Amino acid sequence: MAIYTLKRFIANFNNKKVYYDRAFQRREAWDHENINNHMSSLSKGWALTPIVVAAATQCKEHSALLGNSACVDYFSDVLSQGFEFISLDGQNRTQGILKVFDNQVTLSGEFLDADGQLHDIENTFYKDLPQRLQDKLADSVLTVEVVENATRGNLSVI
Repeated sequence: MAIYTLKRFIANFNNKKVYYDRAFQRREAWDHENINNHMSSLSKGWALTPIVVAAATQCKEHSALLGNSACVDYFSDVLSQGFEFISLDGQNRTQGILKVFDNQVTLSGEFLDADGQLHDIENTFYKDLPQRLQDKLADSVLTVEVVENATRGNLSVI
């Protein structure tokens, strides 16, 4: 388990690196309010549930050691598409974070800035937030659990 700032999380676990397998990953379901509540919690240090991903390379190697060629093929396919990870838990949280930092959704609610000051924000894009609030959100932390020893069949159970 590792702790990431949101800035580092976005660099390491963006949509170019994380695969969302529709066979076991539910659809994106969060609305604007869910995203705002999660981002507010992140700014206050209250978002404690980890994001869970599987490392495709390590899972491929694990599957090879088990002699499971079907799983090796699955992980090889994921890797051939350029992905490094497979989302197991946290798709909605991750997509919400990415949308906020990409200025696709606005923020509303109460947020804590880097100086410990509360801000009541209304319908504001990340790029338009006060700088110290942008700083706080970028430096807010979340936990990521990376699964390395799993077969494809294990992923939906995890």
